Amino acid sequence: MKREIWVKDGLNVLELILEKEYGIREFTDRSLEFLLKYTKADLGVFYLVNDSEKKLDILSYHSFLPLKKSIFFQYEDDFIQALLKTKQGVLIEQDQRYEKLEYSLNHHGQTVSTYLYPLLREETVVGIIKLSSTKGFTEEDFEFMNLSASLIVADLMVVIRQEKNRKNY
Repeated sequence: MKREIWVKDGLNVLELILEKEYGIREFTDRSLEFLLKYTKADLGVFYLVNDSEKKLDILSYHSFLPLKKSIFFQYEDDFIQALLKTKQGVLIEQDQRYEKLEYSLNHHGQTVSTYLYPLLREETVVGIIKLSSTKGFTEEDFEFMNLSASLIVADLMVVIRQEKNRKNY
């Protein structure tokens, strides 16, 4: 019961944040800031998937820890390709064999959990959210993140449409 209330409360607050009119950058910034605070994650990146050019466009990122090298994934990375293929979230525990995670967010030798999850529109991955945490994620975090995706993608598509309309005028 406590878990369900926590998840519902988070979704309600997120919905209130997203219902305001924002441009694309402010929308992704506010979404990501809330996701980081609510899940107590240390780092977040909001990607828009650009399938035609086979790349990920970085719309927003935030970090609460000092960063080493790059924190970004590329379209061709194995984890991104797995997510695009399965259309499901991918949990990555830091592994010394996978250098990108080691230098993404390794703070004082702590283990880092990274969760990539898709923003789906009609079975197409239009965006990806990456959250990383030195504390790990709970079952409640995963449930909240996965349910938040549908709220975020619905409003994201509206914001994108509004931006396109503004550019056409």
